Amino acid sequence: MEIFQTAYGRFRVETERDKKFSALFRKNIYQHEEEIEFLLTFLNPQSVAVDVGAHIGSIAIPLAQKSKQVYAIEPVEESAELLKQNLLLNRIGNVQLHRCGLGDTMTTASAVIGNPKSTGTFMLREGTGIEVKTLDSLELGRVDLIKIDVEGMEAQVLKGGEKTISQWRPLIFFEVNLTALRLQGNALSSITKFFKRKGYNLYLKQGSRILKLPNLFFGAALLQPRMYFFGIHSGVFNVTALPREKKIHHLDALRSVLLLGYQLLKRTVGRLSPFRPTGG
Repeated sequence: MEIFQTAYGRFRVETERDKKFSALFRKNIYQHEEEIEFLLTFLNPQSVAVDVGAHIGSIAIPLAQKSKQVYAIEPVEESAELLKQNLLLNRIGNVQLHRCGLGDTMTTASAVIGNPKSTGTFMLREGTGIEVKTLDSLELGRVDLIKIDVEGMEAQVLKGGEKTISQWRPLIFFEVNLTALRLQGNALSSITKFFKRKGYNLYLKQGSRILKLPNLFFGAALLQPRMYFFGIHSGVFNVTALPREKKIHHLDALRSVLLLGYQLLKRTVGRLSPFRPTGG
């Protein structure tokens, strides 16, 4: 166990079980820092946020520093205990922890770890030991922002929160993990259809640019082509969903796709080049 000082506070990490977070903190890298700063621009002292899949609080705590209230949802006991300790370490009193999973029905589940080097990769499967609720069943009231990182169960969380999302129209920031989605039997199209039905636009943050996506297919095919087309294990990317009535400065869909395609082509050509000629 080790405590790391970061830009957003102090975090206790179980170094043997969470080698990924430990390695990043030792290098003074805060995972998703750019995305966190982006999310913070949408919050104010009256905002209410929900962190679904809160892990040890690395996103819930920065959100709490800018918001009135944060609801942290974490089903794994070990992570929830570390989250409690990190809230105390940082004297955060406006985070309410719900020790449960979220889905589209009220049920129970068991947790299976996806990556033994990261305790943030637990996946829920049929079983017992963990209570699973719906977001709507929590009856949280006002919600301005929802972050979802649930290892492929994003579609179920969204379906279980339809009433809350329709009523409050929050910003929704979610992870797209193609490997986890396939393991959970979920498709990108179901998530895209949900947001289209609810009147949301999808955005991808790439450095200083905010790109508008026509659908999740383009983001996956361009950012994770090996996984999307060939099923080869690859990384993840994050998407922001905003109600159409909320304006954001962005590149339009056509320019977004062209730019992503150009970036992909550059990376692909670089990988395929077998040698670089030298003079002489």
